[in-house]
Amino acid sequence: MPSPNTNLNINHPTSFPIQHFTLQTRITAIAKATSTHKLIRERLLTLKNDFKDCLTDLFLEALEREQNRVNRVLGDFATELKKVEGELEALEREEATRVGMKGKEARRRYT
Repeated sequence: MPSPNTNLNINHPTSFPIQHFTLQTRITAIAKATSTHKLIRERLLTLKNDFKDCLTDLFLEALEREQNRVNRVLGDFATELKKVEGELEALEREEATRVGMKGKEARRRYT
């Protein structure tokens, strides 16, 4: 069983902490996958350049196709990262507005 996340406030009046944690986790996963795919792309390029004379045309074509696939995946990751970061910003803005309004209500009650 995984250890409980001590940063996650389950007594929060909204689902903000859970959504925030989920989006942060997605950003971390995308960043890790991106760095892995960049390493794969680099290795494919190294293989293609260093052994160009030794490899058959079919193998070079397969390397080229794989490089194109990795580049498409990296593009998809970049798009997804921007989307998730936008969702996170919107969520944080919404929470800041909620907290600000709650503060205004409290000040009105006590003044």
